[in-house]
Amino acid sequence: MAYRLNDKVWFVRSKHIVTEAEIIDIDGEFYTIRFPGNIGWAATKLRRSRLFPTEQEAQVSAGIREAPRKYPRSPHLMYFDI
Repeated sequence: MAYRLNDKVWFVRSKHIVTEAEIIDIDGEFYTIRFPGNIGWAATKLRRSRLFPTEQEAQVSAGIREAPRKYPRSPHLMYFDI
């Protein structure tokens, strides 16, 4: 998928952190993206294959599963039929 300047994209950093970014420059197959860093904004250059149009696609790529669903009731009540 080809992206344009100022498009919002998602990418995976540190193999498990999915982060939203904005495209600020395009150079062939490489995209310079800007994202919130520890102090202000950070920028990096990534290949097109490392960018995703949605957060869900980035999570699938990183192998991140949905958070387990919580037990609907208190675990202390599971032996009692209420």
